[in-house]
Amino acid sequence: MKSGSARNVVFARPIVVSDEGLGIHIALTAQEDGAIDFEILGGEESLVHSQRRLSSARRRAFFQLLERP
Repeated sequence: MKSGSARNVVFARPIVVSDEGLGIHIALTAQEDGAIDFEILGGEESLVHSQRRLSSARRRAFFQLLERP
């Protein structure tokens, strides 16, 4: 399986996981200019821990990684 990376991602809030665990969600939103916004959310209150915009070039690379076996 291939993997990729997103660079320069800043976490405004650290993700702290206790023994009970923590639900994390990644929200992807397509933009009209071809970019993708993503947010990493966690906890019962769905706090935003990180967010970033991927340009259209990075978007193509991101989806190519997802399509590879």
